[in-house]
Amino acid sequence: MKSSSCISVILMAGLVCGLSVKPVRGEGFFAFSQIRGESLPADQIYPKGRIFPFSFFSAALEGFSHGGESGYQAALKAYKADGFTMIGPQYALNHRAPRDAASIGLKAIYAIGSDEQGNNWFSFTSDPPSTFDPEEVAQRVTAAVKAVSDDSTIAWWYLEPEELRSWKPNEMLYLETVSNAIRNADPLKRPIWMYEQNHRDAKGLLPLLKYLDVCGKGAYVNYAHQRESRIWVRWTLEQEVKASREAERRGVIPILVPEMFEQPPAGTEFLVPTWVRHDVYLGLVFGAKGIVVYSMAPRQGFSAHEDYYTAYAKAAREITGEQGFGQVFLFGETRDDLRIEVTGGPRTIMQADTFGAGLGRSLEYPSIAFYNAAYGKDRYLFVVNSANEAVKIRVSGLPPVRVVIQDLFDKSNQTIVESGQFDSSFKPLEVKGWLFAPAGQ
Repeated sequence: MKSSSCISVILMAGLVCGLSVKPVRGEGFFAFSQIRGESLPADQIYPKGRIFPFSFFSAALEGFSHGGESGYQAALKAYKADGFTMIGPQYALNHRAPRDAASIGLKAIYAIGSDEQGNNWFSFTSDPPSTFDPEEVAQRVTAAVKAVSDDSTIAWWYLEPEELRSWKPNEMLYLETVSNAIRNADPLKRPIWMYEQNHRDAKGLLPLLKYLDVCGKGAYVNYAHQRESRIWVRWTLEQEVKASREAERRGVIPILVPEMFEQPPAGTEFLVPTWVRHDVYLGLVFGAKGIVVYSMAPRQGFSAHEDYYTAYAKAAREITGEQGFGQVFLFGETRDDLRIEVTGGPRTIMQADTFGAGLGRSLEYPSIAFYNAAYGKDRYLFVVNSANEAVKIRVSGLPPVRVVIQDLFDKSNQTIVESGQFDSSFKPLEVKGWLFAPAGQ
């Protein structure tokens, strides 16, 4: 645990002690950054291409209602318009996912390991657990993959059943068998993902990543009893990022899997847009390279469905639309030339013992996290307040020249500073972002 004297310095979201911020000239601060990933195809999903992955489980089901329209086709229509880039995993609709995605010009996550009714081939939680012949499973997987392998609409493979356990040899043999068979049968070598449980930490994730290319476990903040401690999203991404970096397979990417399935307690429904925005951007700040929301499926008693959808759609349009923030988070060059100091409100917040992880202790985190990056000729700063209280900050380290500060979420809000610093106030759980440019350009 870092001492409280270090809390005012947060680089990319990590704590750093004793950093000296050197004055920089304007031309240095605004120096062009070579954009990583420029050679990747513009029409493919990351990590094979440049498109930011933003999807929903059960992306289009009967019963969906949004903006006065309802039904399956209305869901697809809204989904495309609102900035989402993939559909799925689709469960019972998996067999038609590529066709549905192609009909709206998107990509699909396609599952291997279940039939056309959405039933898994095996259930390892049954009593007794399922047994299988690895050779027979490999043949079955090979046939399933080859049947759709030439469909470029499929961006990622999804492995079922989910939540396989590393301490169960039979389940690990299944994971190894299926993942190897997918790779051998897929000429395009598309990434493989399997959903993992909310409580899994880096140690629990790591053995599974020997066979996967995407690391995504649940970050269901409300469901995990962390509604008042949303910094839990940080803990979640820290586990994924650590496991991905240590994985035997190179290039594993962490993603955010946030929630959309539980009705908030009465009187808190108005907070849904704030919760969603906080969780999405905090996940991005801490390294999420994609977002898959669980889930679009309508549920009995879940009247907040449309409020959640609207909030995720707003974020999706910012991340994948004209503003293109997803490109900054995927390919931006992180910089260490800005300093954020909390000048009012809590400097730190406590994270309760994580859901089911058995830490036996609370964790102390900074209330403020930020992502400071250059992307081509542009300089970006995204800041997230995870406190349930108002916080004031001072941003310093800007060059001592006239700098235009453009609010990324409010185009009418633009200021000019030449003192190298500026102040900002945050509401509870608020997200802000700025684009810096030399005055006169």
